[in-house]
Amino acid sequence: MIYSDTSRQTLEALRAVNVTGSLLCPASLLTCIKELYVTGETKTYPDDCIILPPVFTPDEYFHLRAREGQKYYVEQEVRLTVPGISLAALGDKKVQFISPRFFVPAEKAADALELFDEKASMVVIPRGCAFIDACEELSENLLRKYGNRLFFRGDLTLTAESIPLLSRLEKLYVSGTLLVPENLAEDFYQFDVECSSVKVVKEEKRRILENSPRIILDKNILTASPQGVLVQNCAVLTIDENITPQDILDHVEIVNCARVDCSENQKAAVYQKSSNVPQIGSREENGEPSGMLGILLNLAETKMINADKYVL
Repeated sequence: MIYSDTSRQTLEALRAVNVTGSLLCPASLLTCIKELYVTGETKTYPDDCIILPPVFTPDEYFHLRAREGQKYYVEQEVRLTVPGISLAALGDKKVQFISPRFFVPAEKAADALELFDEKASMVVIPRGCAFIDACEELSENLLRKYGNRLFFRGDLTLTAESIPLLSRLEKLYVSGTLLVPENLAEDFYQFDVECSSVKVVKEEKRRILENSPRIILDKNILTASPQGVLVQNCAVLTIDENITPQDILDHVEIVNCARVDCSENQKAAVYQKSSNVPQIGSREENGEPSGMLGILLNLAETKMINADKYVL
């Protein structure tokens, strides 16, 4: 991240900048860097903005602390959901949020419009509904805390424990996808729920091999797994030569593995049944694991997490 008070002379003095990840930069300073290499996304914000957290929920005192005429940049979304905040007071101060999206209760929607430009996407929370973050689950404690009118931000997964709670809700809104286990789908459709989409999730019956630095898939494992095998989150997967390409196509799925060692005959099938696997080939082609991958394989206690983003 480059802040707006960074010296233009400092940036112009740099020969090149290489960013492994994303770059957030004031619009006027982006052109100061002679050679800029960014592996991720490059975003700019107006120079006269103060940067706030990517997801920002103003507290009930923010309208008192906000600066007169100040612009605030929020990278992802603003949640105007705290009951005590005065949006009218923010409007009187000519405060502006620069953000692609904002959530606001229906009763405050008119006041919120003055705080954003026309490019921002407005999501109105129905009157009387409590705003629930995506990390929450539908539970008995949640109903006690927030009541029987709920608005879930993002996706919501229903379980055998949460389905009976639907009968106690006056209204349930889900801004994302509602995930319903296949065996509970019939019970779910009896209730009045509004959501962007419904996805019926089938029960996973395959054998799952996961979270290991090295996994070997042989014919015996495949034969003992009539529903198929899912291999995920491993450093190196080795596929036994006795497994045919048709076996792989019919019974194997590979997800989030750093490398797959297979025969030349198996390679095409492995490509078809793999996702997020950067290296596929024979042991001779791939060579001995080196670097961080080699270190992981030699540790006694290793859990493999191959992810685009991971927060520890």
